[in-house]
Amino acid sequence: MNNFFDTLHDKEFIFAPKCYMTCNGGCCHNIYAKYFKFNKSNSVILPMIEAEYLSLTKAGNNNLNEHSVAIYELKNKKKITIYFIKCSLNGICNPHNLRPLICKLYPYYPQVDFDGNFLGVKPCALFDIFYKHKKNNFCTITHTAEKEFIKTFDNNTKILQKEPIMIFIFKALEYIEEALKKYTYEYYGKEMYLDEMSEDEKYDFFAMQELNSMTLKAYKNDEFINKIQNLYDILEQKHQDRFCKYFTD
Repeated sequence: MNNFFDTLHDKEFIFAPKCYMTCNGGCCHNIYAKYFKFNKSNSVILPMIEAEYLSLTKAGNNNLNEHSVAIYELKNKKKITIYFIKCSLNGICNPHNLRPLICKLYPYYPQVDFDGNFLGVKPCALFDIFYKHKKNNFCTITHTAEKEFIKTFDNNTKILQKEPIMIFIFKALEYIEEALKKYTYEYYGKEMYLDEMSEDEKYDFFAMQELNSMTLKAYKNDEFINKIQNLYDILEQKHQDRFCKYFTD
């Protein structure tokens, strides 16, 4: 099948040369490693759907061999395959243009409606959603993400916003964020933010998050499951095989 991800190899979406010099390359290694009980590695985990994985490996990215694969089944029994790539390159990617899409977009992805209309930006990384004030985030790009930056990001990501599978991914990420926040805040009985936690609180917070990453308890509820299914149904009706080809029965 035609693979949309083949068209993205030479595309860039965030232009912040040498930004790693202002944050110690925080996006390319596990800055929270000391707080975890099990994942003490400095490596980062990069998610991608199977079509992106196949596109990158075919094009010559030989750094994706260390991975796990998960198959998620929707309510209608359609399945989507996700690769979780373990990356320990610390930003020294070669070839650089073939790095995963999440790396090209970080720290944001476009928030869109069901038609792919741009609504704003959302954080790429799960733990970035737990900062109360963006100036406290380790990523210095977030400190200056004002009106002009967001306008440029909108223009740079038009090719993504109108592609049905990307609408699905962006909306699903939004639902994941909502579900994780709800689960976390209900667990603690209040809103929790990394930039307001003590060191002891951070150890407890990341232990809870690590357990959820293994059990996926935050997403095993009818509200989340029905939202994902509704999203699939809307995009299937609008785009037919252009969208459905990324799923299996």
